[in-house]
Amino acid sequence: MKHALSILLLIISIKASLAQGGFNKVYPPGIGTFTGCVGPNNTYLAAGQVPLGGGYIGAYLVLVDSIGNIIKTDTVTHPSRSLKPGLWGSAHFKNGYYWIAGQAYLRGWIAKLKPNLDTVWSKVFRFEDSINTVLHGSLVIEDEKFIVTGTASAVPPWDTIGRRSLYLAEFDSTGKRIWEHNYFAPEPTGQAMWQWGSQVMGSPDGGYLIAGSRAEEGNGNNSIDKLLVKTDSLGNKVWEVTFGSNYSDPEAIIQNLSDSTFLSVSTLTAPKKPTLQPHYYDGYILVEIRKYQDGSVIYSDTLLPYYPGNAIFSVVHNSNGDWSILGVFYPEILQPHDPNRPYSWGSYILRLDQDLDSVWYRDIVIYDTLGGDNILYDLRATPDNGMVAFGYAADLGKPSEMWIAKTDSMGCVVDGCHTVSVPELTLSNDLLSVYPNPVGSIVTLTGSQELKGKPLKIKLFSLDGTLADQKENIQLPYNYNLINLKSGAYILQYEHKGEILGQSKIIKL
Repeated sequence: MKHALSILLLIISIKASLAQGGFNKVYPPGIGTFTGCVGPNNTYLAAGQVPLGGGYIGAYLVLVDSIGNIIKTDTVTHPSRSLKPGLWGSAHFKNGYYWIAGQAYLRGWIAKLKPNLDTVWSKVFRFEDSINTVLHGSLVIEDEKFIVTGTASAVPPWDTIGRRSLYLAEFDSTGKRIWEHNYFAPEPTGQAMWQWGSQVMGSPDGGYLIAGSRAEEGNGNNSIDKLLVKTDSLGNKVWEVTFGSNYSDPEAIIQNLSDSTFLSVSTLTAPKKPTLQPHYYDGYILVEIRKYQDGSVIYSDTLLPYYPGNAIFSVVHNSNGDWSILGVFYPEILQPHDPNRPYSWGSYILRLDQDLDSVWYRDIVIYDTLGGDNILYDLRATPDNGMVAFGYAADLGKPSEMWIAKTDSMGCVVDGCHTVSVPELTLSNDLLSVYPNPVGSIVTLTGSQELKGKPLKIKLFSLDGTLADQKENIQLPYNYNLINLKSGAYILQYEHKGEILGQSKIIKL
């Protein structure tokens, strides 16, 4: 396997436009979309929420055709509770029906709908005597077992500390609960621990993999860890793994690779840049990939050091074996603000090949104005080898709207967005090492024996292909001063006698 920083990177900001390859549209009056799925006949269902008056919220559904035109909208309500679809893959089309999981104010909520969005059943429930049950992720398997995960807030007498447990349950095709489990975190100090499930997947042995988080109550973000749990077919825990950093986006997203191997994708905090404005998402955030076998890490690496606030929301294993990662980033934290990304939040799709090497990257926004929010939560593969993402967007000072972005196989909502006149750089750092990375001012370049004594020419490109700096006739090791460069990611290309020997990626803090 090549190093995970091997990358063919094209940075393209995708603006709102209609094209054959995709579409990029918002749908008022929805106040947010948290999940969605691919329906029959090249249709797409977005599941979000809409205000009903009197402080109540309904689950708002928008069904669109292959080019984003509305086919039907509907609202699912409850007589006494607000309904909200869950995050991170809580809507599915399976066996001729839509299945949705979420929350109904202090209760879990599940629903089964016909293709025309008519309700077959809609039910609310809670775990035993818990005061709150919230569902985030769900799974539908062939025999119409509906598996849901989330969190349950504990109350006495069965818990005296007030913990929140990770919740897993199975329902049948009629909405009847077959079994349920809650999994508590250990309490080494007597302090209440919270943990929750964000996503659940089936494993080839008939069991389930749950991705989520664990945190110590009262310690803010510094104690958040990622949590992975493996269960058998009846929800009995087989093993669990936790990992994290001083702060990281908590949820780990999982995908199966084989009978005993699976992939987790999450984020990891890099060294904080002192000049960043104070914020919940301080620090440069890296995409972290881990490969597990029977609960043990067999491979780990980081990808795409990018803006502060990077968070991973969804991962898709494409039919050709490639991977697509959906995330968001927070450019507003950078001071001075990046003029090419004036919005507060933006979304992106990162494509990896079968060896987990990066192939391309796309910014996806619809409101590229100052202060605009562009947050996509859920990503699904489409029958045409493209992708569709669901989330919400808001122009500055205006209400949020449901947002659906459909792309082609190259991540474009506009045909040919990947055809640009910038260098296409395939990175390989087999010969050259750079450290520290990320770097504040001076990075040291060292080389293998093959580069010893060779005068090198180095070129530093920004990710849009602009030549930012170059040096000639350098000898390794070499201390490269980057103090005058703007913060961001750069490609370092090194040559000898006109021959390009390779490239490395450098992050300037």
